[in-house]
Amino acid sequence: MTIHRAGAHPQRSIEPSGRSSPLSKQKEPRIRAALFASIDGRGHKMEQALIARGIDIDHAIRSGRYIPVEAAAVLASVMIDRRVDESRFWQSVTTTISAAARASTASHPRLAACGEAAPLLWKTGLGDEAVRLERLWNDAIRTFDIALFCAYALEGPSQGKVGDTHHHQICAEHATVHSR
Repeated sequence: MTIHRAGAHPQRSIEPSGRSSPLSKQKEPRIRAALFASIDGRGHKMEQALIARGIDIDHAIRSGRYIPVEAAAVLASVMIDRRVDESRFWQSVTTTISAAARASTASHPRLAACGEAAPLLWKTGLGDEAVRLERLWNDAIRTFDIALFCAYALEGPSQGKVGDTHHHQICAEHATVHSR
């Protein structure tokens, strides 16, 4: 299930859509646990969309199967002096993914991470670090056999620009890129 997808979306809408939504009813192998790192309070929108699809978010959070976090907090835990620290990244990812796998009810848990940590780096002018974080996540998805979904806002204030060198490098790190 090694999947690394990016979705480029208008900033005003970040709702899960169709098969690529963590914890949604889908045709791909069913996701049993998910991590969602959001910015600008968009995690609430994701939760509302999942609730609309029949997911009991409160139960998923209590059981450790849905782990909502702020992307800024994730970055604070993996960065030193505005640079992604590889050992901190692996410590954070290993701890979080292991906890989500233990919380899963399946004998072979299907895990997904969905987030805006690398997009936040790109948006704030740290394009090299965004690319570095995407590459580390590529290593993580191969190590832990998880699905990864990234959400890049194309509207609003941003130091990262569509078509810049970092944008092309970021797109190249994903198996699939969707834009709307």
